[in-house]
Amino acid sequence: MTLHIFNPEHDLAMAANLKNFTASHSVRAFRTDMGFLPALWAGDDDMVMVEDAKRAYATLKKIRARLAASGCKAGGNVEFVMPGEIAGMKVEKIDVWGWDSAIVNSILQNDIICDTLPDMGHLEMIRKLSHRQTATGLLKKFAGDIFVGESFFCGNVDMVAELLYRYGRIVIKAPWSCSGRGIRFAEKCIGNHLAGWIKNMLKIQGGVMVEPYYRKIMDFGMEFYSDGHGKVDYVGMSLFNTKNGAYTGNVIATETYKLDIIGKYIPDEYILNVKERICTYLGDVYNNKYAGPLGIDMMIVPQSDGRGYLLHPCVEINLRRTMGHVALAVDPEDDEIVRSMEIVNNNNYQLKIKSL
Repeated sequence: MTLHIFNPEHDLAMAANLKNFTASHSVRAFRTDMGFLPALWAGDDDMVMVEDAKRAYATLKKIRARLAASGCKAGGNVEFVMPGEIAGMKVEKIDVWGWDSAIVNSILQNDIICDTLPDMGHLEMIRKLSHRQTATGLLKKFAGDIFVGESFFCGNVDMVAELLYRYGRIVIKAPWSCSGRGIRFAEKCIGNHLAGWIKNMLKIQGGVMVEPYYRKIMDFGMEFYSDGHGKVDYVGMSLFNTKNGAYTGNVIATETYKLDIIGKYIPDEYILNVKERICTYLGDVYNNKYAGPLGIDMMIVPQSDGRGYLLHPCVEINLRRTMGHVALAVDPEDDEIVRSMEIVNNNNYQLKIKSL
């Protein structure tokens, strides 16, 4: 039996690096409204911790009905439990959205007993691996052919300015941040406001990551699972949409359908090559260091002459579960079934399943 906990504040908690981290009101509301999500991938008889079990059952019933009517998987039988109901209980395994010191502290404060909780040394290792420099290391494994992408760690503003002069337009990222946050764009010059933000990141996180700006055609990702013993397995493709860098929704479809979409731009042999290289490289990186799900964001970029497309194979690595994993958990088996999975906020956050 596994206890599942949805902690979408993980990226923010990782950046803050505080065991007593408190997320913003909107993030806490998101966690409350979407706490049922693990039921979509949890096993039969697993438990999912939520703040309101009655509400979670009602929401899950509606979501499963929509998924079933759409020909998609709808998950197994789970039990929703609230923190007070499992105080003092010992569980075999705890599965979270992402591991950080804040979620471990919350588990301990709720008096949940589990022998497999990561200790502080392990948590610090996960945080180190979550630094965007890990993505830079992977990116260096791809060069030539149809691959594109560079990333640099900068320890001062002058280094950022030099890269801006070289490329003309750049993306500046905090080493630890969540999608749509901790990202800034610069073109031609660095103004006082941006310089202040960079200096703040230098002080708080020790530096910033800088990448050339790429005019993308589409976003997509690949989802993986690390066993923690040197083996990383490919789980599936993720087609998703973003707005201003923030996630807006996923495509729910078969792997065949998604590969056909990507195949319009990138030959299948390159996709296979990317998967194999990632599994090999990250298998070594995560050996005895990280076990769990992860996702890699990628994008397709037009060639400068307009005669083809390039693949950016590692925009970032999310060392946690992703919405791509959620979409894969409910993917249909019929190639003709294609749906969208979106999160909307109309007074509260809701998961919407729609036809495309």
